[in-house]
Amino acid sequence: MKKKLVNYGLVPAFTLSALSLAVQAQAQDMESFKPTLEEVVVVGRMKSAAQDIVIERMESEQVVDFIGAEQIARVGDSTVAQAVRRVPGLTLVDGKYVYVRGLGERYASTLLNGASVPSPDLTRSVLPLDILPSSIVSSIAVQKTFSADMPANFGGGSVDIRTNGIPNFRTFTLELSGGFNSISDDLLTYNGGSDDKWGKDDGTRGFSSAIDSALRTYRTSVDAPEGDVSPQAIQATFARNGQDITLAQAEAINAQLASEVYRDLNISEESKSLNDSGISLTVGDLFDLGNMWEVGVLADLSYDKSTRSTTSYSRDELDPDEEFKERNESNTNVSITAALNFGVRYGDDHRIESKNLFLRNTDDEVYISNNYTQSTSYSSGQGFRDYGYRFEERELEIYQLEGSHQLGYDTREKLGLSESIFDDLKIEWFYSDSTATTSIPSETSIQAQISRDVANNVITSTSLLSGPRMMNVRFTDLEDQVESSGIKMSWPFTLGDFAFEITAGSMSDRKTRTYKQTDFSIGSTNTSSEYIATLNDPISSALSDENILNPDYDYRLIYQSGLSRSYIAAVASDAYYGDFEVFWNETLRLEVGARFEDYKQFSCPWQPYRVIGSQVRFDPTDQSGEFPDCTFQQDDIYPTLAATYIRPDFLAEEFQLRFGVSETNVKPDLREVSDASYRDPLDENVIVSGNPDVRPSGITNYDVRAEWMFSTGDNLAISMFYKDITDPIAFFLSAGAENTQSATIENAESGSIKGVEIEWLKYLSFLGDFASQFYVSGNLTLADSELVVGDAINVNVKNRVRSLDNASDYVINFQLGFDSEDEKHAATLVFNEYGERVRAGGIGSLDDSMEQPFTSLDLVYTYYPTESVTVKFSAKNILEDNVEVKTGDIVTYEREVGTSYGLSVKYNY
Repeated sequence: MKKKLVNYGLVPAFTLSALSLAVQAQAQDMESFKPTLEEVVVVGRMKSAAQDIVIERMESEQVVDFIGAEQIARVGDSTVAQAVRRVPGLTLVDGKYVYVRGLGERYASTLLNGASVPSPDLTRSVLPLDILPSSIVSSIAVQKTFSADMPANFGGGSVDIRTNGIPNFRTFTLELSGGFNSISDDLLTYNGGSDDKWGKDDGTRGFSSAIDSALRTYRTSVDAPEGDVSPQAIQATFARNGQDITLAQAEAINAQLASEVYRDLNISEESKSLNDSGISLTVGDLFDLGNMWEVGVLADLSYDKSTRSTTSYSRDELDPDEEFKERNESNTNVSITAALNFGVRYGDDHRIESKNLFLRNTDDEVYISNNYTQSTSYSSGQGFRDYGYRFEERELEIYQLEGSHQLGYDTREKLGLSESIFDDLKIEWFYSDSTATTSIPSETSIQAQISRDVANNVITSTSLLSGPRMMNVRFTDLEDQVESSGIKMSWPFTLGDFAFEITAGSMSDRKTRTYKQTDFSIGSTNTSSEYIATLNDPISSALSDENILNPDYDYRLIYQSGLSRSYIAAVASDAYYGDFEVFWNETLRLEVGARFEDYKQFSCPWQPYRVIGSQVRFDPTDQSGEFPDCTFQQDDIYPTLAATYIRPDFLAEEFQLRFGVSETNVKPDLREVSDASYRDPLDENVIVSGNPDVRPSGITNYDVRAEWMFSTGDNLAISMFYKDITDPIAFFLSAGAENTQSATIENAESGSIKGVEIEWLKYLSFLGDFASQFYVSGNLTLADSELVVGDAINVNVKNRVRSLDNASDYVINFQLGFDSEDEKHAATLVFNEYGERVRAGGIGSLDDSMEQPFTSLDLVYTYYPTESVTVKFSAKNILEDNVEVKTGDIVTYEREVGTSYGLSVKYNY
């Protein structure tokens, strides 16, 4: 296929590697090349990057979209999440969860170099794409039609992130970067640990071993199933051990345990002019060992730190002026990436590579929130204040080994074999062992009450809120482990005008997840004037060791066992697939495949401090020995059919028309089938309850794509798609406490989405010599979705037929690019906007909450003073748009984003 594209003169240039830069070569230069030419190396800058990606898309049997490293660098996207939103039909929710063709993250599988990987996300088993830096990426493939070699958990599509491999030549790159954000001058800060700058808690916030031991020791009675640190439990435990202590002594032991909790939490403001800083280093080389053997190594190391401050507002739909929350938040993000790749190659036929990645991504968040509720409305002059602290450390360790072996010319020559029908028989395999961990030590919220001068709108007093839950502390630990492996054999051969390829393979995934959450509260019900006076002091003084240990103040540490949302889960998936492809006369290609997948899932609530009975809760009335409320098993066959019609000289030098139809199946997430609850990461006021009875969603997928590619490098693609969903999984809200809402996970009756995608690339050389330095590219997606709730859902839903959650009716990306004739300057203006989408379905008389369109306009300018030095300036969100959610005509949520400016200097040898 590659030969055919070159012979038609469609490709101005091929790049030698992902590290080289390219520009458009003139069409007449191609005339001097021989028809058998497979690869051309040119010197230049950027323009052919998009063309190379189009070629890979044209060669694919499926509907696939690609983003290459050069394209990512050109628009200045620093994370994979930012990069994928440039793909037609893709949007992001909360800046990290990818939605493909309007279907949520549960409907999109994420792979790393073709392997399943774990997730450090607390509430979802999908990988949040904002933690992956784009610097380690060679390309991103978004496959939108199902093929038999993909996981059957396929809805909107599959995102395969391909990391850098061994280089083709010696490389050395050093880059320094810095920047600032227009609204992040003043930052909230507090005393943390000495290793915070490395994204690592040094133990300052850690879970006390004394408290852990106490929970495993103290119980109110011998029959109490779970640990307890109350004074009564401490006194009762001593009595059972033959030691009588007074209640006052037990209270002193409890207070001593309370003093083990981190409480150095005074918040101050700090002015910061530089919000972003980073450094990255890449070193690699390829060594020729002779006799066609090559060994390569590539090492990447990067450190990035960014700080952001923002203000957000959450308003009640019924009384937005009186009941709302104003939140000032600052966040410091530290990202450290280390990658080491090495491999060996023998000619063009054999390759073995090891790709190893360590990633740490930490958010240190602090906020002050003023809350006005139904009982303390804004006009009353009273309210509540929350001080919040969250240090979330995420780490990802991935060790991958992959290989490719082909019975090609080099191998036949080495073994002395003659040509046969088994020529080009190819075997590919991979093995991946990876672990994701998330640690949130001492996540704290402290409650206070405020008084406000209504006339002058000034807060006149603030005091900590007396009561047993003055201070709430949570310790969270997640470990997600995935072992993934696969092997694929493909055998291409020709008979006359027909080219055939038979493919067979298998994949195996093993995943285990443990999630541990432990909640405490610290407070006092003391009403003495001396104690109440301390609540007006700064936080660290009011909660000092002296006060905590003062018996007159009656401070207590309370273990909130009822808030435990710990769970354990496991997944085992074994798949076998086959695929048959026939290609007639380089005109018509037909592919038929099927995948058999055996899927087993276990997910159950876990009580880690339970000492009597099982720590894993299941239905005690079942006598079969099984875990009926915790397990799910399904095996099925998933067919796929794809056809491609290829015709030269149909309105362009190359035309392709693709068809695809398939059946897939999307399973509920691990936590969703556990009988436990958790806070929705998109809205912290929503408590989501799992549902063991949730069923998988069956999906029938239909795709059509027409593509035109021109000799000038211009291209046009038009795609149409339709997806019919049985038993779609959705969130349904219900009324909760004063400032919270409850949500359940249920199967709706049916769902569907249909749409069209248009993608283009056009050089402006037809407008004259000066305009030939410019090009325009982009894509537009128009979609229409529907969710039919059905009669089985008893929740008081207002609209029982509505759009799918977070599905936009349009997404547009537009780029205006410039490459100067002297190859010294390049610039790109990037526009992105998604349409209105349902954030949460309305209940009762309330309308659906609709997230409003977000319009992003970015500018990236690159200057090349020498062949080795690159200077880049970027401005993101130039229009200063904000995130906004409406319920009816009421703006119920809004958050500032600001404009970010960045400058980097790179030296490349």
